[in-house]
Amino acid sequence: TGTVQADGGKVVMVGQSTTLGELVVNQAGVVRARSLGTKNGEIVLGGGADNEVHAGGTLDATSTGTAVGGRISVAAGSVRVMDGALLDASGDAGGGSVQLKALNGLSIASAPPAALLASGAVVRADGRAGNAAGGEIRIEEASYGALPGTGSEAPPATRLGMHLSGTLSAKGAGSGAGGSITTSADAIQVGSDLALSAAGGANGGANGKWTLNSNK
Repeated sequence: TGTVQADGGKVVMVGQSTTLGELVVNQAGVVRARSLGTKNGEIVLGGGADNEVHAGGTLDATSTGTAVGGRISVAAGSVRVMDGALLDASGDAGGGSVQLKALNGLSIASAPPAALLASGAVVRADGRAGNAAGGEIRIEEASYGALPGTGSEAPPATRLGMHLSGTLSAKGAGSGAGGSITTSADAIQVGSDLALSAAGGANGGANGKWTLNSNK
């Protein structure tokens, strides 16, 4: 809880445990790394291949003025974006980037009741002013070797299951184009309450796209 702030800089919160399924990062407060001048902010949450990471508060990598939005990255064996969470990389000059990556399970709240998640998560990379273009949201499989504690081990066989609800937004502003939203997993469950938009700006901006890749 509380607030961690590093405008124009980088905030890293990473944990790793050899205990299977252990929750190593449980973010519930405000982490802020807004762009400062022309320098983008970056927020990184990470866990090991056997671990779980929860984003449950606010991750703010937004920008004003001439800078595009910053970068937010959350990666672990299992990742959950919880009820009420806000991950925002929007910018006045253009949307930034939000990347969520997991090996075994990734949920954007809400999941079915058995998964103990509720609706209300918001992930944004919008262009907010003028003719700013939307940014990029990617939700996909993590690279095993990029997770902490994996070393030179051979990657295990994994199947990524994903549940999507809440709000995913990469909209443009003015005549700016919409951004891109990519969701890729072995199996994807789309909740009835998912609100997703990569629309272009209201003044004729070209629409962006949602790319959905699933093996089932």
